[in-house]
Amino acid sequence: MSGHPRYSPKLRDRAVRMVRGQREDYKSQRAAVSTISNRFGMSPEALRTCVRRAQVDGGTRPGLSSDERARGPRSRGGSGSIRRWAFSPTSHLCGWRDSNPRPSVP
Repeated sequence: MSGHPRYSPKLRDRAVRMVRGQREDYKSQRAAVSTISNRFGMSPEALRTCVRRAQVDGGTRPGLSSDERARGPRSRGGSGSIRRWAFSPTSHLCGWRDSNPRPSVP
């Protein structure tokens, strides 16, 4: 994601409200998003993303809301460090480790 949104929040909110309000007039949500995005001069993918984010924030779609996402992983009960499964082909040992381990000091 870029640091500067391409479309103003006011424009995005208005387009999302129009998709929600006129969804029944179209064959599918994709058709509604495509037509309405052209009216507002947005790309269909940008409007689709805004609609999905609004659905998550409204609680009608599973996922992290914008507020939860802004707070970060530490506020969600995680340790904040990214971990991944490590496998060593030369050893039978494998397990979780930090993705950015500190180098050992000799």
